[in-house]
Amino acid sequence: PVSPDGNYLMSSGWDRELFCWDLRTQQRAFTFADAGYRLDWSPDGTRCAMVLGRPRLQLYVFERPACLELTGNRGERLRPGAFSPDGRWLALPDGQNLCVWELACSSHPALLAAEVLAPPFFSPDGSQLFALVGRSGDARLEAWHISAASGPAGPPQLSPLPVAAQPGLTGAGLAGDELVLTAADGVRLIARTNLASGEGRLVRIPSGQGTVSPDGRWLAMTYSFSPWVTVYHLPDVELVSRLETSRFVAGVWFAPAGDELAVINRGGLEQWDTATWRLRRRQPGFPVSDSYVLYPPDGSGIWRLTSFRDTALCSRKTLEPILPLPSNVIPLALSSDGRQLAASVDDQRVQVWDLAGLRAHFRELGLDWEEPPRR
Repeated sequence: PVSPDGNYLMSSGWDRELFCWDLRTQQRAFTFADAGYRLDWSPDGTRCAMVLGRPRLQLYVFERPACLELTGNRGERLRPGAFSPDGRWLALPDGQNLCVWELACSSHPALLAAEVLAPPFFSPDGSQLFALVGRSGDARLEAWHISAASGPAGPPQLSPLPVAAQPGLTGAGLAGDELVLTAADGVRLIARTNLASGEGRLVRIPSGQGTVSPDGRWLAMTYSFSPWVTVYHLPDVELVSRLETSRFVAGVWFAPAGDELAVINRGGLEQWDTATWRLRRRQPGFPVSDSYVLYPPDGSGIWRLTSFRDTALCSRKTLEPILPLPSNVIPLALSSDGRQLAASVDDQRVQVWDLAGLRAHFRELGLDWEEPPRR
C-alpha cells in the first residue's frame, strides 16, 4: 500500500521481507525482515498495522527517514549550491550541469548544461534562478524562471529569461531586488525587472571578483595574487574598509547576518568582525585548494571543508569541531530556515538531511552538539 501522503510504498510477499520505497526518488528507503504480507496505514501515515500470522496483529510506528536521497545528477564533482528561500527548490552544480530539484515531488532534476563558476542563487520569492557560467575571463550571467513539473515524476520546468550581455563579469549576487554585477569596469546594479535591457547604475571601482553578503549590505572585492579584501557598503557602493589579510586570498564568505567575513588564504581561515573590521581569530594550516565554509542561517557554528576532506560543523567562537563528518560526505547548501542540509556522498550522490530530525535522534542516544555562546 501507498502512504496517505503518496510518498512511500510498502511491498512484501511470502518471503516475509518488506520493502519501503521512496516514490519521490524511486529508491528503496529501507527493508524489514520477518514481516507480514498484509499491511495497512493509519490515516495520518504515522503508524502501520501488520498481520504477522493468525491471530497476531502488530502495530508499528513509521518514522520518516531523516535523509532524502536525490537522483538524476549525471556528473561528479558536486559543488556548493543553494536552496530557494522557501525551501522548494535545490540547485547544485556538478562537473557537467546545473541540477535543479523540486524537493517535495520531483524524482529527477532539471539539467542545464553549463559550467558554473560560482554558487547559483535564487530571487527572494524563489521564482528565478541565477548563475554565473562560462569560463574565467569570459563569464556571463544566465537566469531562468522556475515552475513545477508538468507530470508527477518529471523535472522542474526552467524557462530561460532574457539577460542583456555584461562583458567581463567577475561576480554576481543579489542585494534585495537588485543584481550586483562586478566586472572589469566596476560594479553595476540592475533591478531584476531590467534584466533584458541591462539598464542600471554603474559605479567605477578597481576591478576584482565580487562577493555580496546574504543580507545585501556588503560587497567584498578580492584580487588575483593579493592579500587585500576591499569592502563596500550597498546599495551606495561606499568604501568602508580595506583588509590586509595574512596571505593571498583564495575566497571570502559572509555570515547570514552580515556580522562576520570569513577569509581563506594560504595562512589559514580568518574571521573578521564587520562592525570594527578587525581580525577576530585565525586558524592556521588551512589548505587553500577546494576549501570553503558554509554559515548556518541562525549564525550558530560554521561548516568548514578543506581539500583534505576534513569536514565538520565548527564553533564560530573557537573554530574547534563540534560535529565532524565522514571524509566522503561534503556539505553543499543550507536551507534558509537552517533545518535542511544538502550534502554529497562519494562526490556523486546527493542527500538532503533533516537536521532537526537528525539532532533529535542524537539526543535519544544521549548525544548532542552545542555551539558555545558567542561574546
